[in-house]
Amino acid sequence: VKSWADAFGGELYSIMTKYSGSLLLQKKYKDVEPTLKIKEVDGLELVKKFSEQMESMLRRKVEAVEYWLKSVLLSQLSLFHYIHQQFDYYNSVLINEKDENDNYVELGDEFILEPNEHFNNLLVNTTYSDIQLPTNVYNK
Repeated sequence: VKSWADAFGGELYSIMTKYSGSLLLQKKYKDVEPTLKIKEVDGLELVKKFSEQMESMLRRKVEAVEYWLKSVLLSQLSLFHYIHQQFDYYNSVLINEKDENDNYVELGDEFILEPNEHFNNLLVNTTYSDIQLPTNVYNK
């Protein structure tokens, strides 16, 4: 039974190592380990900072919705405008993509992307609001 358990354990370890990416995580950790520091933080300050960031993000969302509502109300004043309203459609996969002539590709354009703490410092655009349309519904 011991040899069977050892073989099973070895096989299980091999599979888990292969598919979990744990070796890559260990390597990345070892690469940055010398620069890591354990730092005591004030929990109250951390919660306060988080709440300020959350408030700021929610305020931007409220402002975007208020702006959208104002735009909708203004567009309803003119039925002609409402019926013939044009909009810009961009495929998010193609933003900031250029062709060989250094022109933005069709369905793409320049979007200013900045790191945002709320999104784990990923590059995002906080200037425009959007809705997601499946590409099989609208993708020119």
